[in-house]
Amino acid sequence: MDKVLDVGNPKALEFVKALYEEMVSIFPDRYFHVGGDEVSRPKVSLKHLKEHITHHEDKALQESEFINDLAGFLHEKNRVLVAWDEVLSLHDLPAEKMIVEVWRGWMPVVRAARSAGIQFISSQNFYLDWKRTMHFYNNEKVPTGAIGGEACLWSEWAGSINMDLIIFPNLIGIAERFYSDQMTYDKEMLGRIAATYRNLNVITGVNTYEKALKTLLNEHA
Repeated sequence: MDKVLDVGNPKALEFVKALYEEMVSIFPDRYFHVGGDEVSRPKVSLKHLKEHITHHEDKALQESEFINDLAGFLHEKNRVLVAWDEVLSLHDLPAEKMIVEVWRGWMPVVRAARSAGIQFISSQNFYLDWKRTMHFYNNEKVPTGAIGGEACLWSEWAGSINMDLIIFPNLIGIAERFYSDQMTYDKEMLGRIAATYRNLNVITGVNTYEKALKTLLNEHA
C-alpha cells in the first residue's frame, strides 16, 4: 500500500479520531480493530541510506505516538484497540489498552507480544478460504496465552454463490479448536461435522451441503 496517512501530521490524528468517534457511536462492540498491517516502506539507494534510516526512526516514533494516542482515545470510549502484529515493531506501546492479532506465524510474534506485555489473539492458519474443515481442527495448537481468535474470510475468494459453503462448517472446526483443550484431538469430531452438514441442509431447505458432505466423508474414510 503506497498511500498511507502521514501520522506525523496532527490533522491525520484529528481526522482519524473524528472517524472513530462516529464508528463508536454506531457499533457497540468493545474491541476496535485499527489495522496497521502491510504498510510498505519506500526503497532507497545506498547514497541516501543514513538519511533514510534517521527519517524512519523518526517515523517509527511518530507511529508509536499515533497508536498510543488512538489507544488512549478508544480507552476513554470504553473500547480496546486491536492491531495486526506488525505494530510490535514499534516502541512503548500501551500494553494495558490494546490487543495484538497474530497472523504472520506463531512463536517469534508471540514472543514479541509477551515481551511487550500485550495480550494477543490468533488468526494464523485460520483463514476460512484457505483450507478444509478438518485441517482447521487438526491445526497446530493455539499458542499458550492467546485470549481468543478470529476466523478471517477475504471477499476476493467468496461471493453469494460459495460464501456459505466456505464459512460453514469450516467455522465449526475452527471453533472446536479454539475452545478445546490444547492437547484435545477428538476422533468423534468428523461425526459432529457430518451432523452439522445435515443440519445445514435442513435449515437451508436445499441439498447445498450434500456433495460437500460426501467429499468430506470420502476423504476421511
